[in-house]
Amino acid sequence: MKDDLITVQLINDLKQNNCSNSIQNSISHYYFKSIVTTVILIVMIISANYQIKPNSNITQCMLDNVQVLFSKATLYLEKNHHARNLLIFLSSLLIDLIVITTCTMWSVNGKSFKFIISVVCFYLFRMLVQKMYQMPYPDKYIFADPGFYSLTVSYLKTNDFFFSGHVGIPLLCAHEYKVNNLNSLMIFCIFASFLEAFVMISTGGHYSVDILAGWLFALYFIKIATFVAKNIDWIIFTDIDNKY
Repeated sequence: MKDDLITVQLINDLKQNNCSNSIQNSISHYYFKSIVTTVILIVMIISANYQIKPNSNITQCMLDNVQVLFSKATLYLEKNHHARNLLIFLSSLLIDLIVITTCTMWSVNGKSFKFIISVVCFYLFRMLVQKMYQMPYPDKYIFADPGFYSLTVSYLKTNDFFFSGHVGIPLLCAHEYKVNNLNSLMIFCIFASFLEAFVMISTGGHYSVDILAGWLFALYFIKIATFVAKNIDWIIFTDIDNKY
């Protein structure tokens, strides 16, 4: 009887130690993820708002049939600056909210580095492509500062057309919500991506090829991040649920 009591006590002690270790690990993971998320946000903010303005010489524009299709919307926004500024402001605000909300959610509940890896790869490759090749400005380039500050969207006249981060980042966030079974937020992010596409085409902020490439590269880097994350998550998340 005494041996049984000792055994029960040992089992309870082990459970308490495991629970304590689990809580400590969760807290450590939270602080580590918060630091990573903060660094990513700081880099995005600096990149968006303190870019060195490249050569902005206007050359003859390529023909973009999708921009021609939306030419009536472009002409309306060109004549109505208040409508243009409101549209650009709402577009930028949407990106800010999506990025900050998703990063915060990942800091609290994230169980894989796939989201962070996909964002880093997407923007690093985008930066590399833009250093290699610059496109002429559209004839109807009316994308401008709406008079409101944005954390993640630059209003400088920078030659950063190919490929679009406006449509890519909402898709990366949508996937993160999908794997966490937050389908309503996933649908919202997909809707936001299409809305950003409309705003960018209508204001001349992007060519249609930039939009299409932004979607494709976002999906591609999700695949890349899935492979890479599987090889490093076990180092950080020893008790990860493999739901990816």
